[in-house]
Parts: sequence; C-alpha cells; structure tokens
Amino acid sequence: MPLEEGLFKIDNIPFYVPRLSCDDVVKARKLGDEYLFESVSEHSENSTIRMIIYDLGDVESVREKLTSLGCDVEKSGTPGFIAINIPVAAKVKELVAYLEAGHDKGLWDYEGASLRF
Repeated sequence: MPLEEGLFKIDNIPFYVPRLSCDDVVKARKLGDEYLFESVSEHSENSTIRMIIYDLGDVESVREKLTSLGCDVEKSGTPGFIAINIPVAAKVKELVAYLEAGHDKGLWDYEGASLRF
C-alpha cells in the first residue's frame, strides 16, 4: 500500500522475502513500471513464519489452530505452503510449542522468516 512517494506499507504476509513482516514500511524506487525494494524504513512488531505442511489434508486444521492462537495465515499457490503473521497479541508460547510438536512428529517444517518476539 503506497504511503507517500517511495514508501510502502506491506499489507500482506511475505512468502519469499526474508526479514520482512506484515505492516513493515519499506523504501522502493521506481524502475519503469515496477518498484525495486531498497530497504526497510520502519519495522512493525509483527513476526513472520513460513511453513510447509506435508499432508495436505491437515492444512485447514493447522490454519484453524494458528488462527485460534491469534495469528493470521495465508496459503500460497504451492499446496501445503503457508505464511503466518504473528502479531504482538498472539499466544507466542503456545504457538512455538505447537510448531515444535508437529515438527518433531514429522508433520511439517517451518522457518522463522522475520522473528521479533
């Protein structure tokens, strides 16, 4: 979302960009019809985790659980691949325990793309 010339607020959960989270403000410069990322101008308090769920039948139940813990979840075009926005108000301790338990059982893998908690 454009804020002013060259500044944009990230209004979705980044899937592929490391160290970037929803609501961060970034600087970008125009090159032709596109904008090129230059730097983060202001970090939000949100964190981002990317996750791959191995059994596609588990995606909706995982999404529901993450939402119940205060997170926002977006699915990508790649089946089983989701991005998780973790706002300050999320139940982080429960979230980490849930992610670790599923990882230990071989149900999914995940990575902290932008952790701020």
